Amino acid sequence: MRALTDNDASSRAARDAYQSHVKGQLRIATALDAIAKEMTGYRDLPMAPHDLHAMTDGRQLASFERFVHEKQELLALLQGTAEKDAQRLAAMRSTSQDV
Repeated sequence: MRALTDNDASSRAARDAYQSHVKGQLRIATALDAIAKEMTGYRDLPMAPHDLHAMTDGRQLASFERFVHEKQELLALLQGTAEKDAQRLAAMRSTSQDV
């Protein structure tokens, strides 16, 4: 956001959008942190018996298949953005050396 100039409406609109986005991410991060801390407290719970038939029925299988698919899509997205980010970082480093 520091790189945005203040001299036009599109820069102000972009800054407002970024600020809103960051606030939303911080709210989500705070909630996820609280959930993670709560889950950490459950680590010492004894393993409860499970019904294997219920765990492997069609509904559970479909749900887990969706989970695996979404995880694979997330991985592909992260790999793609990581490559672009590395290119951008290299360009930023090159530019900072020229200044």
